[in-house]
Amino acid sequence: MKKNVIVLIVLVVVLAGAVGAFLLLRDDPAAADDAGEVSAVDEIYALGGIPQPFVKEVSIQNELDTYTVKNNFQNAIQQQNADADAPGYTIEGLPQEDINSTLLKSVMTACASLTAKQQVDAGSDLSAYGLDSPRATVDVTYEDSSAKMLIGDDAPGGEGTYAKVGDNVYLIATSRLSNMLLSRYGFVGKTITGGTSEQATFQKITLTGGKFGETPVVIEQADEQSEASAMMGMGSYLISAPIQAGLDLDKGITPLSALFGVTATEVVGDATGDDSQNLTPYGLFPPYMTAEVVSGDPEIGDFTLSVSQPDAEGNVFVRSSEKTFVYQLAADSLPWMELDLFTLREKMVILPHIDSVSEVEVVVDDQVYLFTLEGEGDELKATVNGNELDAANFRKFYQTLIAASYDSEVEAQASGTDAEAEAAAESETTASTDGGEDDSSAAAAEEDADTASAQVPGEGEVVKLPEPGGDYYPIITNTQPADPPMLTYTYRYRDGKTPDVVKFWSASARKYYVALNDGPIYYAKSVYVDRVLEDLPKVAAGEEVKSYL
Repeated sequence: MKKNVIVLIVLVVVLAGAVGAFLLLRDDPAAADDAGEVSAVDEIYALGGIPQPFVKEVSIQNELDTYTVKNNFQNAIQQQNADADAPGYTIEGLPQEDINSTLLKSVMTACASLTAKQQVDAGSDLSAYGLDSPRATVDVTYEDSSAKMLIGDDAPGGEGTYAKVGDNVYLIATSRLSNMLLSRYGFVGKTITGGTSEQATFQKITLTGGKFGETPVVIEQADEQSEASAMMGMGSYLISAPIQAGLDLDKGITPLSALFGVTATEVVGDATGDDSQNLTPYGLFPPYMTAEVVSGDPEIGDFTLSVSQPDAEGNVFVRSSEKTFVYQLAADSLPWMELDLFTLREKMVILPHIDSVSEVEVVVDDQVYLFTLEGEGDELKATVNGNELDAANFRKFYQTLIAASYDSEVEAQASGTDAEAEAAAESETTASTDGGEDDSSAAAAEEDADTASAQVPGEGEVVKLPEPGGDYYPIITNTQPADPPMLTYTYRYRDGKTPDVVKFWSASARKYYVALNDGPIYYAKSVYVDRVLEDLPKVAAGEEVKSYL
């Protein structure tokens, strides 16, 4: 016991000596002078000398902007008793609802109690610290005093940032000063549109510009009971203009969903006032593309986005009709900008439910196959030209019929033989894969293909589809050919609504044109048409067939 007491007394004496030495060193001016700085263990309040309970306003002039941050509260007591979500701070000229209050609070908090890491013996040469031409000048107004701070360069090694208050230079944590180097727009929230892309729903979207040109493309929520919805098959949305078509559930819905939950990388300017003056520098007067959204959700609201053409770095400027700012973000975060009408539309030509169809008339050249349907489900009965068919086998053939799809667009093309161009291209492919021809032969084949597709007819010249087996000339527009189709399906419905007609024309050795009713033509794969032509006589004769899909 006695031994323990002795040990304890020794420890107390040693500790007291250490504390005394520490206090002596701290209070010794010579020790501070030798160090060239005040010890980092001390709290050095660079602004105001002591912590200030209330900051009335902070005026900032930096390399980007000049603005004033104001405290909405009248005094420290009101500020202390306010609700956590109360709008405590504002910047003159910015709507309160758009301000990132967390960032503003960081500025005011730093100015209330700005603790330095070190006091630097700077001498008279302020250029070494970037304070001869400071990055920012900060004027702080308290309840009964004020302070001024100059912000200079960052110290080497990420040790902090140099700042001058009065005659003293301090090294302050960079994170405490960084927000004072922002423009006023740096305090604006970066959310442009509400909602999320993962849960996006809408009533109507109108796209104009970009790959759509000046013709607006309208996508609307489908009425499941409407005739158009039934004709286009399953899906929540339809294209209602400039064509009527189903919306591709993957290539259409997914990019359009990116209209919701859009977040900018940077807020760059003010969009209020004269549009021509404020928006022209950002390529938004006129915009490259617009998206008008009727969300149907009161929390998200309706909005219109105007977007500039992507720049060399892949960025765009964006303006929202519901915001007063111009934003910048990466163009690839707006995938709907890359949409075209063909990508947007459903690729299946038509998907009438078998129980809604009374007749399917299939015509190949002059030969007619009239399929009649009665009953539903397991009670389905089918005939062709009056002869009864096995219903299960016919269902397989029906699945093949409705598998008709648009493979690609028919773009404006030069006249000249498609057959020649395809043959030349095929020859080039063979040479590159088999190694049977040298480079000059491949180049010649490519040249032949280019020549074949470069024979452009005169303006207004009518290009007639050739007879089967002859040269194939691509048509100039995507309007339907004047020649009769070589294959048609006519769907007649049990409820008496207008029949739908799917038509096919020969286009090339490997493709057909296909159109629904009086709509535009697209390319269809020859393998599909060949399959129909192969199975049609088989199913009529009662032979078993397999569905195309």
